[in-house]
Amino acid sequence: TTQLAELIRLVYDKPFASLISRNEFMLARFPKQDVTGDGIRWKVQDDQKNTSAGSYSESASLPTAVAHKYLDAKLTHRYVWAVIEVTGQIIAQTQGEGGFKAALRSEMDETMLDLRNQINTYLLGATGTATDIDGIQTWNKDSVTYANIDPSTYTGWASYKNANSGTGRALTVALMQDVKTKVEDTPRFGNVSVILTGPTQWNNYGNLLTSLRRFMPADTLDGGFQALDFEGVPVVKVPGFVTGRMDFLSEKDSKGAANLVYRVLRNFDVQDKSQTVADGARFVIYHYANMQCRNRRINGFLSDLS
Repeated sequence: TTQLAELIRLVYDKPFASLISRNEFMLARFPKQDVTGDGIRWKVQDDQKNTSAGSYSESASLPTAVAHKYLDAKLTHRYVWAVIEVTGQIIAQTQGEGGFKAALRSEMDETMLDLRNQINTYLLGATGTATDIDGIQTWNKDSVTYANIDPSTYTGWASYKNANSGTGRALTVALMQDVKTKVEDTPRFGNVSVILTGPTQWNNYGNLLTSLRRFMPADTLDGGFQALDFEGVPVVKVPGFVTGRMDFLSEKDSKGAANLVYRVLRNFDVQDKSQTVADGARFVIYHYANMQCRNRRINGFLSDLS
């Protein structure tokens, strides 16, 4: 209360400086779609082909037909929330012309930014707990069951990995070419549209282009994020990204359908919980969602980079 009263008392020029670090790149990058029901469900065709397809001689016997197999993929919704509370006295003090900003509206705006930042943190990393939204190191992986499908059983359900058994190695153009080629060539047929990495590897890649720098300017994308070009694909510098990794993502499949989608069941619903507050207001923001990767195998990643 004392700190907020001091904020109210002073006169500020807008925008004022914020010491809070926030990042929404991953949340803003992928398209959002509403979903209904008890989970996110879709069909995944196994990589087993009908081997009866082929040439034959005039007197040949019919080969054995092999039926295609379809797997049931399912993700559960993940839940995130945030609580907002402002006392009645502060609400009264910040009404009218005397206040810097209405306290409740200020808390709403800032808490929404904090909540979106937290979702972005989940999307950046591996799932920390069973309740976290699935991050890029969960669905862009060559192992571990995802969407109820085990890649050790269905080997086609795995991203392409170029690793070095946990030993760090320097980034090279050849390593990047390997991942992009493997993702885009048979049998994956991906279409890499973005390469995400942290500042360290982004700088390392830029340093590889020193002799060509005057021909390779860094583009600035929405939100101020910078990108270099690799074979026509933007290499984007993402704050908070894991240091020793580069992710090669096909954001759409070969037919143009979205491959990476943020699926939302309940989108930042606000409920009044003030009945538990003697003098003031309390609200809870609820959000039900999860990140869907429809086809793991058309993505790839480089790891163990120093």
